[in-house]
Amino acid sequence: MKLKIPPRRWSLQGDIARWGNRLSIVLNLSMMGAGAYFIATRGLETPSGSWTYADLVSILLTAVGVLLAIVALFVAVLAIWGYTAIREAAADAATKVASVVAERVARDTASTVASRVGASTSETVDTSEADLETELMGKKDG
Repeated sequence: MKLKIPPRRWSLQGDIARWGNRLSIVLNLSMMGAGAYFIATRGLETPSGSWTYADLVSILLTAVGVLLAIVALFVAVLAIWGYTAIREAAADAATKVASVVAERVARDTASTVASRVGASTSETVDTSEADLETELMGKKDG
């Protein structure tokens, strides 16, 4: 007996989470490796000499650049996630509106057709009802 495997439903959020986990593992391993390398080669001593204002400014600008990159990445992930949510909400709203409009059109069409059919057969129905009454009355008498 052959088992049928249902097709995998593609989801952008699942792929982002999967790649995000992989990226965080790689970054953590590389940072631990770099830290272990620096400790092994230089030890835990502090650098000799004093810091100048140029050093401080370059470190602060680098920190600001890194923070901006992290914020930009976070905003990009939120934009993709928000777009997916908006697309799904729009599809749900369109489905609801389409069903309401379809019901309204079906109801109006059915009432129009019923009134046309009723108008064209009203004389036939009236005469047949009268004939039926006379037939029933005749059978009751007889």
